Amino acid sequence: MSKSTKPLEKNIPPQKGKKRELDVEEIEPVLDSRESSKLDELD
Repeated sequence: MSKSTKPLEKNIPPQKGKKRELDVEEIEPVLDSRESSKLDELD
């Protein structure tokens, strides 16, 4: 999991204020979809 999170962090420039919170919220669904993809591969 740490490997897939590193590139995601790189894509998100460190921003201060609410903008960073919005970015984090947008990333969460991406992580979910990536995890489900991994589950599909395991199946």
